[in-house]
Amino acid sequence: MKVDNRLKLAIGFNIVMLLLILIVPNLPERHMFEIQIEPKTVPLGSEFSVEVKFDEIPSSCILEIVDGATGRVIESREFSPVNDKSLVASFFVDEDVYSIGLQIARVEANFGGNKVVREAYFPVTTGSNISATIDVEPSILRLKPEENATVSITVKVFDELNRSVPDAIVWIWTEEANMSITPNLSKTNAFGETSAVLYVPPGNYTRVTIYVTAAKKGHPIFSTYIEIPVFREEG
Repeated sequence: MKVDNRLKLAIGFNIVMLLLILIVPNLPERHMFEIQIEPKTVPLGSEFSVEVKFDEIPSSCILEIVDGATGRVIESREFSPVNDKSLVASFFVDEDVYSIGLQIARVEANFGGNKVVREAYFPVTTGSNISATIDVEPSILRLKPEENATVSITVKVFDELNRSVPDAIVWIWTEEANMSITPNLSKTNAFGETSAVLYVPPGNYTRVTIYVTAAKKGHPIFSTYIEIPVFREEG
């Protein structure tokens, strides 16, 4: 039985398409490159680097840091021309710009008009621990009967590297019912400092305890306290 020429063409076409389906995915992909992020996990308030290693040098490329949850482009850098098979870019994880969670390093490389996009993922975690110190003036109260007093309070907030932490929220309070602190809620300045005044009315207490809690977005909360002895003098 003779096979119709059109049927032969159809069979031949199907065989060619089948071979393409089977063979093409297994061919080495052109314009390969690798994205490496260091460190693998990035705390807020720290630096990280993105290294891109190319098999062949592209004419240009764009490196973007993208928020994984919203798709918002946080930072973007363009390299044109690219002069080497490897490029490195460093970034600082600003607490006011980055969010805790999955982030994306996206690279779009141009190989003679052929654009190739690749992505690498990395987590941003909470920042380093913060601490606070409390300075009071005077540090000891010597009061006569029916005498009141004021105490100046200075709070300094810093991180694990002893760097000042600006814009940290600071709560200052005491459990003494008759005493007050103004302001009891404030933010640290550019030097990581804030201040308040404690008003001490007449009373029979022997000490005053001042509590401080410091917080900054992306960092663990820190709490501390200081005690001021109160001595009674004869009037």
